Amino acid sequence: SGLKALSTTMAGIYFIPFKTGASLQFSFSGQSIPNRVEVSAAKGIKIYFDAVETAARVQINKALIKKVFHEAAGTTGVLSKFEPEAVEQLVYHVAAHEVGHAIYNLRNVEKCLPFPSISLEEPRAELTAMFTLKLLHEKHGLPLPKLQTALAHFCLDGLRYFDKYDSSGLRPYIIFQIYAYKVYAQTGYLTLHPASGLLVLDESKTIAALDIFSECFLRILDGMDRADGTSLQQVLEMEMAPENDFVRAVLQLLPSRKDKG
Repeated sequence: SGLKALSTTMAGIYFIPFKTGASLQFSFSGQSIPNRVEVSAAKGIKIYFDAVETAARVQINKALIKKVFHEAAGTTGVLSKFEPEAVEQLVYHVAAHEVGHAIYNLRNVEKCLPFPSISLEEPRAELTAMFTLKLLHEKHGLPLPKLQTALAHFCLDGLRYFDKYDSSGLRPYIIFQIYAYKVYAQTGYLTLHPASGLLVLDESKTIAALDIFSECFLRILDGMDRADGTSLQQVLEMEMAPENDFVRAVLQLLPSRKDKG
């Protein structure tokens, strides 16, 4: 929807006492409305964040983290150093993700795409959050420890998508987490502990991971500008979606995925 929509876009954190319809099946942590491209382009986007739903997700994810990360609750474990917190995740992750949908949505170029736009739109919105973190650090003084915490929260949150790996509705989000965990392994941000076989997070690799995420984000935007459906398809199907040995190893650590191959 571009800069015109961005100029009239607003966001807020809300308490939502009643939910009906589809929200009873899947509650959003954040959502952009309206969904009609022509309306959002003319009138901008309204974004709401549900702190209660986000907090509930954090609690569910903590149980997964304890099972998958080496000594997660120990004094130097990820839950001690980077304990997930709902409002922090809304500010540094969900907000940029939803604004990403508002200003540069793949639906605007879907005529050139040989695949459903949502398959790459959700990963692209996740990359918006990663690119924004990098900009906040480099251009606006976000301290390195805060940056490290934000990426750690983002990384840890990926486990809940892997825990629902067979969900067709969550597939676009899962595709991004496959890609993200490959980047984490490539940069050494995540490794497998030699004794326990569980995950170890090295926050000193934060910048290296964000550099790769940002480069991919810019390539996607370039492909959109050129309406190059072939290059965008390659990013999705060749770079993001395929599993590798590291991703398969992570999946095997989750109780819901053990022995599924």
